[in-house]
Amino acid sequence: MDTAGSYTVSARVRLTDDAPAGPMTAISQGGEHGDAYKVRFDPETSSWDLVLAHADEPGAPETVLSRIEQPDGGFGVGHRVTVVHDASANEVSFYLDGVKYAEGGTAAFDAPWKSTGGLQLGRARTAEGWGEQLKGVVDSVYAYEGVLSETEIRQLP
Repeated sequence: MDTAGSYTVSARVRLTDDAPAGPMTAISQGGEHGDAYKVRFDPETSSWDLVLAHADEPGAPETVLSRIEQPDGGFGVGHRVTVVHDASANEVSFYLDGVKYAEGGTAAFDAPWKSTGGLQLGRARTAEGWGEQLKGVVDSVYAYEGVLSETEIRQLP
């Protein structure tokens, strides 16, 4: 998928660890040094985070959108996480369970770059290589070129 253009990526994620020791990435797509985007659970802030690097360089600036949510510890259906990059509007949105929160749900983002890597499930690029392994399950993954509407996002299973 061209991460410099408009896209929508969504997955259902259920954590099996109710007290993770470090960040765990559910979905990512990157390049040689970093990820164009990644969705991860951060136990330090108890939040699902959308992290977008501004370049494929070590230590590149990042845009982060967060939604506080407790880990589910393997119970329930998990959460649907959805990333929408609208290249024409120079913005990115992050949905949790089909909801984009009024505050922190959308941010300006005018630094997209084209990923040279494929879609990754359960891991992300780190300074040491692959890391942030997910202790959990990723299911019902959808990736679209273009921007899905809010109605279409809410209808994803």
